[in-house]
Amino acid sequence: MDFDKGPLIDIHLLEPDIRLPVEDDGNGVLRGSVSITCRKSYTIQSLELLFEGFQYIIADGDRPLKGERKQIARHPVLLYPVSSNSNTDTDTASDLLLSPGTTQCTFESILPSHLPATLQCPELDIQYSLRATMHYHRITTCNATSSSKRQWLMRKRIRNTACTIPVRLIAAPSSTSLLYHNHGIDSLKQTTTWCQYRIAFEHRSITAGKTMCILLQMAPHLQGMLLEQVYIEWIERRRVSTQKTSKHLLLPIRWIQLDHYGRQHTMTPPLRLGSQPRSFRLAYQVPEHLVPSIQFHDQFAMDHHVVVSMMLSFPAVVKCKNDDSKRYMRRYTKTIRFGTDMRVIDGRQDQDARLPPYQEYGKSHGSSSNSTLIMQGPPVYTP
Repeated sequence: MDFDKGPLIDIHLLEPDIRLPVEDDGNGVLRGSVSITCRKSYTIQSLELLFEGFQYIIADGDRPLKGERKQIARHPVLLYPVSSNSNTDTDTASDLLLSPGTTQCTFESILPSHLPATLQCPELDIQYSLRATMHYHRITTCNATSSSKRQWLMRKRIRNTACTIPVRLIAAPSSTSLLYHNHGIDSLKQTTTWCQYRIAFEHRSITAGKTMCILLQMAPHLQGMLLEQVYIEWIERRRVSTQKTSKHLLLPIRWIQLDHYGRQHTMTPPLRLGSQPRSFRLAYQVPEHLVPSIQFHDQFAMDHHVVVSMMLSFPAVVKCKNDDSKRYMRRYTKTIRFGTDMRVIDGRQDQDARLPPYQEYGKSHGSSSNSTLIMQGPPVYTP
């Protein structure tokens, strides 16, 4: 009895994330190979790839509503049989014998244009997949005995096997986005009744899940002023078709102050400002579940607005309600806010924005590991 379950098929992508060009008429490229592993010999009739993309509009729950599922991409790629202009017999051309072992079929195909990047949020879910389907058959023989002679019967079993993997599309960084990222945000000097302050961000864009550094400088106008707390509020605005929603996230900041020697000192508010200007370097962990910003799309858009709130308290002399001649001391609380637009990028886009480390530099030139040139990203500020 034959217990062979047939060949095993698997897909290997050359790039785990497909970069989408910034140009409107640009296309992503799908590269990889299909591995076919079999224990016996088989004959392939056809081998086809199917790249699909679906868009789910989600509302009032985690399940997509009926009629809200939309196919946004369908791109078939025929790997075998290969089309040819020669006048050969179709049955002869479609025969491809696979020997026992592993056989790899490489492919490279241009994806359709104007595809949105992979996205997942409570209102919208965009997913892509790649499916490989192979139709094959194996000719087996069985013997049937009769009263006169022994006969051999040929049986042709046509079967199929398939494999599906998810594909992630991300938007490649453009020269404009790189310049936008490298320029910081500075509020300049702002003057209020209670103090002067300045808030500066190192970059105009931030990666979800990374640490964002904020520079805070304050010069109090009143004696005994305390900086009670600093909060970061993320406003995530989403537009799907005609529906507009916003989500507010109010989170505190971790405090870090650097001395003249560059050493870090963790502080806990409230902080006494004193009479001299003070400078603080604050570290903030950006939530990982923030959706990357998407602005240039006809059906949906995602943008972010960040608000820094500073809670101040200061002493003041007030009159007593029952007796105007009596005075007593109490503390008042005021909140100062500064808001700006901030672009949230995907972690894989952040890797594309940096040069790769030159780890093979020392090996190629025969130098020691001490002289190897290694380029790294900016330091991560942790308490």
